Amino acid sequence: MPDRGSGNPGSEPAFDALATRYDARTGLPPGAGKTVAEAIVRLGGVGSDDIVLELGAGTGEIGAHLAALAPGYLGIDSSPAMLEVFRAKTAPATPRLLVADANESWPIPASSARVIFASRVIHLLDHEHVAREATRCCWPGGYVMLGRVNR
Repeated sequence: MPDRGSGNPGSEPAFDALATRYDARTGLPPGAGKTVAEAIVRLGGVGSDDIVLELGAGTGEIGAHLAALAPGYLGIDSSPAMLEVFRAKTAPATPRLLVADANESWPIPASSARVIFASRVIHLLDHEHVAREATRCCWPGGYVMLGRVNR
């Protein structure tokens, strides 16, 4: 299991310090974020009233597109600086973004999320906690979707 330091990986100074150049350094190929967001909505059968929870929303490379497609989008990340970059991408729209640690209780009611999505963060989280919270937060018949980037 990777070293999680304080247990709050996104708040490590490295994530805040990298926020403004994160996409240029480790970003997705052009168009990939939109393609992934469209697939999440399609495969998850996401409707206009459904909650889509993204763990580790970061700079919004996928989440900015998800928020545009799914009005019930909620992105959480423990790095305020990363979420500020996300907000700048979507202005004047205002997706629901919260500074929250995915290694703590997730800020949504039980059985409320149609889709829970995580990409490029799951390896930083306590897997047992993620499984417990996903079971608590995802509604029956909902989906937990994990993404990864091949480089």
